[in-house]
Amino acid sequence: MKILRIKILLIFIGLFFFISIKVYPATIVLTSDKQFRELQNPDFKLDLSTGFTKRYMSLREVCEE
Repeated sequence: MKILRIKILLIFIGLFFFISIKVYPATIVLTSDKQFRELQNPDFKLDLSTGFTKRYMSLREVCEE
């Protein structure tokens, strides 16, 4: 009976961590050939905005995020 309770507790804890951890993939949408060429320098800040809010990040920053 004790082993069953421990197993249920471990399953509950595992599910809690599985649900609480979120993985966000990094996505870069290039809109011009110029941005593609600028990616050769991993420290160059690109405009990665997909909406009204401007977001400038380098390729290195995106990979480290």
